[in-house]
Amino acid sequence: EEPEPLGPFEPRTRHQYRREGVTKIAASMAGDQTTLVQTISDTDEMQEKNTEVNARLNILKQKRLRLIQDIHVNEAEVKAVNTSMEGMHSDMSRLNELISKNNQLQTDLLNGN
Repeated sequence: EEPEPLGPFEPRTRHQYRREGVTKIAASMAGDQTTLVQTISDTDEMQEKNTEVNARLNILKQKRLRLIQDIHVNEAEVKAVNTSMEGMHSDMSRLNELISKNNQLQTDLLNGN
């Protein structure tokens, strides 16, 4: 069905109606563009922060790896020192036995003369 004609003012009324619609759409688009620009800005800021956090994370991971390597080196050094100490204790026991035998031999020599 065709709408009922409004008379001689019908074209003007339709034009006014369209203009109001275009104005509303333009206002809505301006608001949407503002929202889009803000969203892009927020996204860029988040990406920048994310990049910075990832860089810090990589630095901390590298530092952790270096610390783990240092721990392994220190553990190896402690093991080497413990092994050396065990050898030293064996040597000390052997030396004490030899000193004791030497003292006994000296005593025997002095008593034998």
